[in-house]
Amino acid sequence: MKKSINVWVILFALLLGWITTSSAQTTLGAGDVAIMEFNGNGDDGFSFMPLVDLAAGTVIHFTDYGWNGTSLSFHPYEEGNPPTGGGNMITYTAPSAVVAGTLIRQDKVNVGGSAFTADADWPYNYYNYTYIGALNSLTTGHDGILVFQGTPSAPTFIWGYYTGHWGKGSYVDYYWSDLPTDLTNGTNAVFFVDSSSWSSDVTVDDGYYRGPTTAASAADWRTRVADASNWTTSASGTAPTLLYPKTYTVTSTSVAPTVTTQAVSGISSTTATGNGNITSLGSPNPTAYGVCWNTTGTPTASGTKVDNGSASATGAFTASMTGLTANTTYYLRAYAINTVDTSYGSEVSFTTSKIPQTITFANPGAQNFGTTPTLSASSTS
Repeated sequence: MKKSINVWVILFALLLGWITTSSAQTTLGAGDVAIMEFNGNGDDGFSFMPLVDLAAGTVIHFTDYGWNGTSLSFHPYEEGNPPTGGGNMITYTAPSAVVAGTLIRQDKVNVGGSAFTADADWPYNYYNYTYIGALNSLTTGHDGILVFQGTPSAPTFIWGYYTGHWGKGSYVDYYWSDLPTDLTNGTNAVFFVDSSSWSSDVTVDDGYYRGPTTAASAADWRTRVADASNWTTSASGTAPTLLYPKTYTVTSTSVAPTVTTQAVSGISSTTATGNGNITSLGSPNPTAYGVCWNTTGTPTASGTKVDNGSASATGAFTASMTGLTANTTYYLRAYAINTVDTSYGSEVSFTTSKIPQTITFANPGAQNFGTTPTLSASSTS
């Protein structure tokens, strides 16, 4: 009976591990995916390339709806009133692990198979959301694609391109898009025509990246692809057949974070405030950061510490230390940890305050008055 129970425990553990593994996905940040080619003529479509490895089950959304930077929402329709207008949002779900540098294509003939789906429950899918074609429709000019994770009401933007200039013109039928604040043109977004003329960006119907293709870091690839001079654009409708299914090499960019230690503040007999500054997040972002201390020197994050958790931005931070011993010298370092290494700032020292003590002196000469007045004085020891 005991052996039987153990078998079920093992099977349950294996099943739980499978569920956990199969549902895991990669959380992406700005610039972790790049659009490499697009076609708004005929068989609408695009190809994208992850610049980081994707775990199986990773979900990425694509839309050709423009972004309204004032209302912080997607335009309620695109290219005319529904149902005649185009526009859609589709989702890519990685069917298996994907290596950084792999080109992935989506178009009306549905290259990529069931990895792409359209969600009828999303807002604004007024037109043709029931078939799994390309974003319908990428038009002749005045269009683009925004890539994000999350939901349409709370997106985390990853990449974007626009055939015109970001935020230039607010046409009544929403042939325009602001640049989301998550993105920076030239770093993780790109536009192709800088003109106030309505007709100029109509000349951009399709395009493909034609810049350097040698092995490079993710940061270098972002700079390459977000540079409009590295693209060929036209109105011929032929772009998406030019790159797919090539694979490029994205070299590892994993680096340790950097951190500095500042002077300790707010020192009392049992508490103090440690101060540090993350000067570089490294790659990937730190999973932990804070201050560590001891009474002998060279403290480490494996000892006594205050951990502030994961970090997603550089900058100064504080950590409140408690339970210290009065009148004792401590040594402290700031630290930051990612999967590459644990980094430390320089060591600083501080000494906790002495504990104030009150000494009471009796006045024997006052006993005839029926009271015992005292004199008090404070000192430290």
